[in-house]
Amino acid sequence: MANKPIGMREVRELLRLYFKQGFSGRKAAKVAGVGKTAASQYIAGFKSSGLSISVITGMSDSELI
Repeated sequence: MANKPIGMREVRELLRLYFKQGFSGRKAAKVAGVGKTAASQYIAGFKSSGLSISVITGMSDSELI
């Protein structure tokens, strides 16, 4: 999956699977179609943001970036 652009839909799905469904990072990455390294970076970035998963469902893509 190297150099494949990751859309916001995939990022939202990754975070939902990891935080709401309790998937492991590796499993969430596979289901969302995101590479393991990118997934771990998105998950770590989200954790450090201080936001909750319920907050991002109401955010637009530009706000989430």
